[in-house]
Amino acid sequence: RGNICLNAISRLCNIHRVALLGFGTSAAMTALQADEQLENRFETFELRPLAPPEFAEFVELLTGAMPLRSATSWSVGMLERAYELTNGYVGRAAYLIQEASAQAVLSGVEKITLAILESPELSSSLAALQHARSRAGRRTRRPGA
Repeated sequence: RGNICLNAISRLCNIHRVALLGFGTSAAMTALQADEQLENRFETFELRPLAPPEFAEFVELLTGAMPLRSATSWSVGMLERAYELTNGYVGRAAYLIQEASAQAVLSGVEKITLAILESPELSSSLAALQHARSRAGRRTRRPGA
């Protein structure tokens, strides 16, 4: 997957001269760090976590775009739990909404609830995501590679 991402970035930048801005894409970050030419061309930085009001606006907007039959009403408790699970990071929040929406559909509830946000399945899914990111972050380019 890294090679596919790297090839797409190279093509967009070299051939089509398209400016890129990416967030929440660990594959793109890994691809950029793996290629010295691209790493020298692009400035990469981690976005700051959203403040709780920004976070609430983001998750409410994103939830509205999910294919759920019922509207999700975000209570203060739900927003606090979601923020606790994601630390306010956009990529993690997007993953949370996607996974919670999938669980909502599978459960037949068709909306995100506090019970879904507190479910062990969602917590383990987010823990697996965090573990994968930490493993990817430990990879470094070999000298001379």
